[in-house]
Amino acid sequence: MDFVPLCEEPFDLIMRRRSYFEPSIQRLLAFAHQARFAERAAQLGGYNLADIGKIVHNA
Repeated sequence: MDFVPLCEEPFDLIMRRRSYFEPSIQRLLAFAHQARFAERAAQLGGYNLADIGKIVHNA
């Protein structure tokens, strides 16, 4: 059986502003921007990485 997507669902990571600058978060964002991450997402299919790491709201 093939997978049939029924809808798209965004995923947001919410954190305090100061947490954004923590080394662990910076490593996560750096990893998410690597070519091998994008390649793997493409292999799995169904992932849109266009806005990965985008800051949506900064208050």
